[in-house]
Amino acid sequence: MWGRWLSAVRFFSSAEGRSVAFRIFLRYGAERAGDAEAQNLLGLTYSTGRWGFPQSDVEAVKWFRKAAEQGHADGRRNLAICLYAGRGVCQDKDYAIELLRLAAAQGNETAQNDLRNLGLGE
Repeated sequence: MWGRWLSAVRFFSSAEGRSVAFRIFLRYGAERAGDAEAQNLLGLTYSTGRWGFPQSDVEAVKWFRKAAEQGHADGRRNLAICLYAGRGVCQDKDYAIELLRLAAAQGNETAQNDLRNLGLGE
């Protein structure tokens, strides 16, 4: 019994073990707990293919959308970027701009800068 416990402690103390623990924690928060911050972060991991997650724009959009539907400003901005560029989803610039405006109204400075760069900000 203690041998297995010590093996588990050694594993989760390693870089690989911490990565596995992070993925478990993140997926739990996003899927089971429905946490918008975890959903947005999970979308980022799929978007970039980091922390042991495969790169997938389709999966990224799925998680950004879940966060955005809960009113998460970063989730809205990240979904807007995908929609504007047509990454992992059919391009929809009008909806992307709507989401950017919502995120900007929540104080998201990156969304505010995006709108300015598009010639739509103040």
